[in-house]
Amino acid sequence: MLYSKTDDLAPILLSLAHRLLKVRIEHEVREAWLLAKCLRNFLEETSSNDATATPDLGDFAEV
Repeated sequence: MLYSKTDDLAPILLSLAHRLLKVRIEHEVREAWLLAKCLRNFLEETSSNDATATPDLGDFAEV
């Protein structure tokens, strides 16, 4: 009975540590996702444009 109050402290601390760890992991995942997105954008912007030109529509009559 002497240490009964300290038994309640462990679950509280574990719950708090779990929440902090979860927030930290989610932050790291967001950073990794942002890095991948920025890298993809950089590669797209620096690569050549291999798309074909649009056809000349001068043969069609305007309506």
